[in-house]
Amino acid sequence: MSGKDETGKIKKKKSEAVWTLPPVMYSLILTGSVFGLCMARSLGWIEVYKVLIFTFFGSLITGYAVKKYFPYSETDPDFTGLSLNRFWVVNFASAVLVLVFTYLPNTSWPIVAVFVLTGLFGTPGIGIISGSTLLMTSVLLTQGGAPLFFLYFLSGVFAIICFLPLEKDVKITFPMILSMIGLFICEVSGIMIAERGLFGLEQLLLPIVNIILTSILIFFGVRFYATKVVFKYRDLYQRLGDTEHPALQSLKETNKKKYMQSIHTAYFCDRIGLKLGLDNDILKCAGYFHTLVPAKAEERESFYDEMEFTGAIRMVLDEFADYMNGAQSGTIIRKESAALLCAHTIVKAVLMMYEKHPDSKPDVDKLTEAAFARFTSNGTFDKCEISIGELGTLKKIFTEDKLYYDFLR
Repeated sequence: MSGKDETGKIKKKKSEAVWTLPPVMYSLILTGSVFGLCMARSLGWIEVYKVLIFTFFGSLITGYAVKKYFPYSETDPDFTGLSLNRFWVVNFASAVLVLVFTYLPNTSWPIVAVFVLTGLFGTPGIGIISGSTLLMTSVLLTQGGAPLFFLYFLSGVFAIICFLPLEKDVKITFPMILSMIGLFICEVSGIMIAERGLFGLEQLLLPIVNIILTSILIFFGVRFYATKVVFKYRDLYQRLGDTEHPALQSLKETNKKKYMQSIHTAYFCDRIGLKLGLDNDILKCAGYFHTLVPAKAEERESFYDEMEFTGAIRMVLDEFADYMNGAQSGTIIRKESAALLCAHTIVKAVLMMYEKHPDSKPDVDKLTEAAFARFTSNGTFDKCEISIGELGTLKKIFTEDKLYYDFLR
């Protein structure tokens, strides 16, 4: 299955400047700043050319990597824009920090924090590219050697491996200890190479200061990221994901059938999200409230505002509601919408079976196969982002937990 949502493409085209202008500005500003530092250091023209050419191309590569690999969310493009802006703020600040610290002894550079934070606000690959570019510029500016570059490069890559991906519980103690041990080992090895194996305790003072400073920068950077990204919707999703939510309780009192449909659909949505690596908070909330969404598109916005739905939840529910009302000619685009549709269909089929034959035991395998066969014949997922393998995983989720269906009686 393949295909992209045309509305997502349009939104991305409209924000093309957001993806193009910052990389160009970053490259020009960084190269210009480095040129000024070259003049201040009275470097020879050969050294100046070498620093500038590598800085310019390295920063362009960073910008291209951001444009190509920065995670773009089709379900929440507005949030993607905010994330992209945060990344560039962090990257510009890292560049300033790195250039300022070139005036200090190289064993005290907090460059490892740059690797971690640019990787955290972007992707691990982007963090490695951005950190390596800034590290290379610093090494060339100070006329350091290859051992200095590899000391921090290996430390930075190891730190990214330790910290990323950042889980929702945001545990940083163990990754911090591991990454700082790696930095200390690399620092000591670098000193031994530079000093030919002869060094005293006083030479370890700057590496220790570096570890402390790097730890502080990473700690506050991770806390900021957790506040703006990981925990941004935590309280809202906890309220929406509570079966005691007033809207669900009202539905329970007025329409028990729809209430059961919502509760059990949300259960499968949660499982699907975890299994396919989707945002299960978004899917679970969509499952709970999908039966309450107005059929008419013009009536939905006020309902969404009243419920305080995020942009991601709105887009999934919109696509599901449009499909159910025939507005999308039998197609589903997003994985989340496909998951919601499948969960809704299977739960509804089982509930109808129990309604007609209360004492029967439904053949879940047969119901699932029939539902997916109908999706295939109708071309429901022909333009969907979900893969054939993922559809197979969906089938398995519905058929492997047969005991759960007893709760639907």
